[in-house]
Amino acid sequence: MLPEGHPRRFDRPRAVAWAVLLSYLVAARLVGNLFPLSTFDMYQGHAPPVATRVLVLDATGTAAQVDDYEGYACEGPPLSMALIEQRCGEHDRPLDYVLRDQALHIEAHAGEPTEPGTEPITLVARAHRLQPGPDQGRHADCVVARCTARRRGGRR
Repeated sequence: MLPEGHPRRFDRPRAVAWAVLLSYLVAARLVGNLFPLSTFDMYQGHAPPVATRVLVLDATGTAAQVDDYEGYACEGPPLSMALIEQRCGEHDRPLDYVLRDQALHIEAHAGEPTEPGTEPITLVARAHRLQPGPDQGRHADCVVARCTARRRGGRR
């Protein structure tokens, strides 16, 4: 305790600590988040009503992943988000990074339509309905491209 009438000495570490705290509080309020009372906005959004993935359909209609095939020779422009939006609409969009990986696989595994073992295939954007209701769990296919390709490692 300080004797009465004695002036308080300036406590620099305490002043710096208060300045840092106040700066943090102001900055946190400006960006709309105040840890540890964060709102975690990334969890507040709702899942989209549709989940879409590009798949390969063989001649029998059996679905397979794009990377199950190689030696792609497709009609029309290369696989892209713009192509899917043009043919299927802007609401049935696959995830950008997944589509980019699939397009890179097709490009890296291009081939000629007359190569041995190729078969006609169809690239489709398969949209799964996720919202509760009579359509929940159903899917719709939108043709993106018609190609020829061969299964990797023989028939599965």
